[in-house]
Amino acid sequence: TLLEIAQGSAGIVMDGRSFVPILNNPSAPWRTSLLLDSREGDGRNYKGVRTTQYMYNEYPNGDKELYDLTVDPYQLDSKHNDSTYATTMQSLQQTLSQLKVCSGATCWK
Repeated sequence: TLLEIAQGSAGIVMDGRSFVPILNNPSAPWRTSLLLDSREGDGRNYKGVRTTQYMYNEYPNGDKELYDLTVDPYQLDSKHNDSTYATTMQSLQQTLSQLKVCSGATCWK
């Protein structure tokens, strides 16, 4: 985004896309999910995916979290063990797997 605004060049392949189209036109098509890569100082590192409705995280020790942000915007009650959310969780796991290994313009989901 900053490179595009400054009309610069990175000299390397950048992951994802610029925000400039959405800044110029708020109704422009936009991504449906975002990769989260957290490296907490307390060792609770995780990778996750955030959509408009869900937040899904995976930790190196195998722990998982799934939050339905429409009913739990403060992420207090993980639904990772709730069978009602099994299909949603599977879909988010697949999206996360894709985003973890993407590069360049393919990092757009």
